[in-house]
Amino acid sequence: MTLPQEGYLNFGPWPLPAAGVLAGLLAAGGDRWLWRRGARRSCPSGGPPGQHRHQHWVRGMPGVARPPATSRSEGGASQGFRTGARLTVASARRLHPGIPPVLPGGPGWVYAVCALFAAGGFVKEPGATLQWTLAYLFLGGAVDLAARAVTRAAAPRTKGVVILRSNPVAPDPRVERVARTLARGGFKVTVVGWDREGAFPELEGTPFGILVRLRTPGRYGGGTRNLPALLRWQLHLVYWLLFHRRYYSMIHACDFDTLVPALLVKLLLGKRVVYDIFDWCADTVRGLPGFLRRCLARVDRWLLGWADAVILADDNRLPQLGKARPRRLEIVYNSPDWDPKDVIRGLPPWRGLRLAYIGLLQADRGLLELLEVMRRHPEWELDLGGFGAEEYLIRKAAAALPNVRFRGRVPHHRCMEVYVRADVLLATYDPSVPNYRYSSPNKLFEAMRLGKPIVVAEGTGIDRRVKAWELGYVVPYGDTDSLETALQDAAGWTGEERRAFAVRARRIYDEHFSWRIMSQRLLGLYDDMLTSIAPPTSSP
Repeated sequence: MTLPQEGYLNFGPWPLPAAGVLAGLLAAGGDRWLWRRGARRSCPSGGPPGQHRHQHWVRGMPGVARPPATSRSEGGASQGFRTGARLTVASARRLHPGIPPVLPGGPGWVYAVCALFAAGGFVKEPGATLQWTLAYLFLGGAVDLAARAVTRAAAPRTKGVVILRSNPVAPDPRVERVARTLARGGFKVTVVGWDREGAFPELEGTPFGILVRLRTPGRYGGGTRNLPALLRWQLHLVYWLLFHRRYYSMIHACDFDTLVPALLVKLLLGKRVVYDIFDWCADTVRGLPGFLRRCLARVDRWLLGWADAVILADDNRLPQLGKARPRRLEIVYNSPDWDPKDVIRGLPPWRGLRLAYIGLLQADRGLLELLEVMRRHPEWELDLGGFGAEEYLIRKAAAALPNVRFRGRVPHHRCMEVYVRADVLLATYDPSVPNYRYSSPNKLFEAMRLGKPIVVAEGTGIDRRVKAWELGYVVPYGDTDSLETALQDAAGWTGEERRAFAVRARRIYDEHFSWRIMSQRLLGLYDDMLTSIAPPTSSP
């Protein structure tokens, strides 16, 4: 008000209407921003009423939270999907019938009237100016609150979820399993991954929704040397999340390297964050000094307290949380969500023992010792697949053995076909790696589901479960002779022994670890979070 009054004293009354209009429009712009922000928080997927009044060009999204794809068209995209699709009022309301209708004329006409009130007030005496200014403020505030109330009452319970993962999800069994379960539960799922080599499609339609891969050059297994690439990808991820903020209300952050971007977006936009801990970051980074490792663990424990919920892949990881107190904690095992009857069997003839390992190709997973055993027993067969830091070394060693079939990177559905053919699965991790002491690999639960024995290393977390339930063999890590003895024992099983073991292992799985139980936990968590985002309207 000081500027218009000074103008009145120095130039007379004629500049005051213009100054009043300017002040009113500036205030109106601020109010409009607050109104839109409040409306978006209560209607995260569709945005506030009137946002689709004009067409918008959206990159990397198939419209407003498109339903999960059920078929594929040429080029890998799903039917009905088109990159850079244009959004209109009709398409938005067709996909989200709960979006409230546009308020008559939108809020702009209210702000214009307020600006005229302010302009009229500034041509009066100071007392009248104050009165008209207060009238503007009260009226603008009332409209602001009313608009938020109308939008919140009519807002749909948004079921958009974006899952973040720092790999290209090609494959990633746990990510795909979670995405399929949420999609079957009625959630609209988008998965965002990191393609470090630029070897995969940037956008792909899948049965569970959309898979987006952000291409940022990086390396696998680089440890601290990969930190600059990780930071660049995280910035890219934050930009993507901000740009597509209207299409989701919940973020499923997989591991620590996606937690920081997720919490930043939560701070800016009020999204809900679920922190799914596949592996404890401080125990997995290679080449990290002890002091920095402890600092990273403290930061991880502090930040997980800001997430709305935390998921652990196994209850044996609870000691890694230390004194951290998550707001909500769920245990969701790495149990498979497929039925062995759906897997194509087609077993080729083979007289000896069949072994299978598909996963990360690293020396600390006992693969070189396994290849040495295979060299001693040419009558056995090994299916070996995956990718990782030591892929070249392991591939070279496998190429010298005619009884080892190297498959490279294997899609998850093909992985199951390989496991069905096998007699024994392997997961012999090095217990000197801190994270492996709390491991809970997919292979253990897949072996139970298939009724196959598994060989694991002592001191890796899962060895206690294998011993307690008698699910296979436990051997000292790096002991080639012990590994050979265990496999010789498995090779001597009769057909009756294999069938009895399969029946018992599947019963244990169904009663304690089945994905049916895990999916109930996962969907119950998300349903509770969805209720907290958009509470039901109270009846009059």
